[in-house]
Amino acid sequence: MNFNYPLHKFRAYSILAVFAAHFYHFGFGWLGLQFLVLMTAFFAFETLNKENSSSIFFLKRVLRIYPILILYLGVAFIFTSEVKETLTVFFSLYNSKPFWHVINWNEFYTHLWTISLDFQLYLVIALLFPLIKTITINRLLLLFLGSFFFKIIFTYIFLLQGYQTWKVYLIALYTPLYQWEVLIWAYVLFRYKDKIQTKTYKKLALTSFLILGFFGLYNILYNEAKISDLGLHLDFGLYNPIWLFTVANMLCFSIIGLCLKHTSNEKEQKYSFINDIADIGYPFYLCHYPILKYFQSEFPYTNVFTKNATICLLLSFICTYIIAKIIFIFIEKPIKIKLDYYLKSKGRNN
Repeated sequence: MNFNYPLHKFRAYSILAVFAAHFYHFGFGWLGLQFLVLMTAFFAFETLNKENSSSIFFLKRVLRIYPILILYLGVAFIFTSEVKETLTVFFSLYNSKPFWHVINWNEFYTHLWTISLDFQLYLVIALLFPLIKTITINRLLLLFLGSFFFKIIFTYIFLLQGYQTWKVYLIALYTPLYQWEVLIWAYVLFRYKDKIQTKTYKKLALTSFLILGFFGLYNILYNEAKISDLGLHLDFGLYNPIWLFTVANMLCFSIIGLCLKHTSNEKEQKYSFINDIADIGYPFYLCHYPILKYFQSEFPYTNVFTKNATICLLLSFICTYIIAKIIFIFIEKPIKIKLDYYLKSKGRNN
């Protein structure tokens, strides 16, 4: 698949949405995260299909995730001196949520559960890809419905009965299964992207957008939801139905599909700040949270329309961008270039 600039830009918008959510608890930031997860799963299918090798697939993923993560955790250890927490995060790439209840999270570790989620998606996709390629569309539909009902039952068990100790370990199974629906959406997109018409993507996007908008407005008017959240705060205990994830996945599915139908032009290939944010997305995500929390402690605010909030936003974003850019130029990009050269010399890189 050729490089897709609109999709690249939406990746940047999603990262900025997560940044905004952490800046002032904007509840709709989880939509950006959901877009990133679905896009991760889709590109994993594309990469596996192209390379036809799980070993190369994992080699690329490990070399992209671990070097920067090790550097990040090293810096976190210098500031926190927390050996148990640092090692737990490092090894929790295979089990994320159980460790939420084992260690005392601080600003260096809170957001890293999404990294483990990505790695779990890579693992599940690599293992199931040879099998899932043979599944018919009818069976995919049954799997989708099964994952949907499983998600409802499992979630409400936790909501109604709380997080007892024995359930903490079940979440290790819950996390990848909860995202099974994401895998199905991503695989349908991978398998049928050329067969689905543009107008179908538009209808799905409009439908999901209207549903999200309707429930957001309803929550604001009747469930005391905040306008800053657009009524879509991710808290199922308050006012969000569990199936809202399905609607969000449908919206993300439609956006990715529309981007894939788009033909890039020369203007899009020129440098832009948004494309730059997408390029440095991984180190930007890793670094943004502790930097943001530091400046929030230095410039406390309760309203975004204040001087402190503006200073905090600008300093946090600028510092995160500069650090992420340095990491990308001196670590992430050189590793990718050397790995591509190595695979090409071995005749393993198409």
